[in-house]
Amino acid sequence: MILSFLSGKGGTGKTTLSINIADTLARRGKSVVLIDGDPQGSARDWAVTRQRPCRFNTLRLPLNSVHTEVDRFRRGIAFDYIIIDSPPRMADQTRSILIASDLVVMPVSPSAFDVWAVQKTIQQVNAIRQFKANLRMAFLVNRRMADSAIGRAVVKALAQFEIPILDSVINEHAIFSESAATGLTVFEMDPRSPACAELQAVTDELLLFDSGYRPGRQTRFVARAAAPSQPAGAATASP
Repeated sequence: MILSFLSGKGGTGKTTLSINIADTLARRGKSVVLIDGDPQGSARDWAVTRQRPCRFNTLRLPLNSVHTEVDRFRRGIAFDYIIIDSPPRMADQTRSILIASDLVVMPVSPSAFDVWAVQKTIQQVNAIRQFKANLRMAFLVNRRMADSAIGRAVVKALAQFEIPILDSVINEHAIFSESAATGLTVFEMDPRSPACAELQAVTDELLLFDSGYRPGRQTRFVARAAAPSQPAGAATASP
């Protein structure tokens, strides 16, 4: 599966999610590569900051040809999952990322600005779906204040777009910014944290898309404790 995190504005947590979902999959024994499609190179910078081996590879690719490079991976290098961190705003390079993707996840924070920005993102995804009908997309409520009224309100606001909304959510946790600053993943900082449990739940739900799953906000994905991890392997970060 090729999974991209996409948003029409910055600050929605795309890079943080890309890194930690890649790590979650790798801890389940999957071979994972994270493609840094952000011109700012945030995921690459995170990989360079690390002081220990990583469980997945982080690569920088020419942004206008991500889809051709990913196709080369499919034919040659065998990865179970390819995660793509997209630019912080909709850009020409986004088209290449969308062509490469199987599933587009749009993180949305509980903010009117995030909800407003969603419309442009949907327009660009729908433009690609005209010739790639099997391109799937879903909203992920991210950085929510747990059990807050505004967190519930954003779900209602997103419902108007008739796009699946993941049942699982990611709440606001300081550990996300703390881990990023030190080149670590959330699991490496505290595998028993609520943030880890939420990442596990989101990953569980995303994996179901391979079998035609469509969220309906009926089956609740319960955040669970982190599962035992696989031994880490070496990783590379391209210059």
